[in-house]
Amino acid sequence: IMRVALAIASALSLAEISFAVTLEEESRAIAAVTELYEGDQNNIPLAVRLSFHDCFESGCDGCVDVDEPHHRGLAPIVEALTALHSRESLEMSKADLFALAGTVALRVASAEAVG
Repeated sequence: IMRVALAIASALSLAEISFAVTLEEESRAIAAVTELYEGDQNNIPLAVRLSFHDCFESGCDGCVDVDEPHHRGLAPIVEALTALHSRESLEMSKADLFALAGTVALRVASAEAVG
């Protein structure tokens, strides 16, 4: 399952599918998210989970109510990515950042499993 998810995640960059994201911004975001994971690897599974929870019900909109029972435990990654979004002055939406964070999490986890 991990290989299939990684293949899908690696197929296209966010900049290739979103007009709102440049390759430069995507690269900055990837580097910042990777650094976030290196600082706390507990963020990796949370980011994968967040990328799914953000995209249900009303589409991918970057709005996750951490008080909802089915979003329990997501507050740390939502807070970390929201702070990263502000700190890096990203123009991409939080929904795009959350999706990117899930993709980067799969790449980092896969590299660690292989390496």
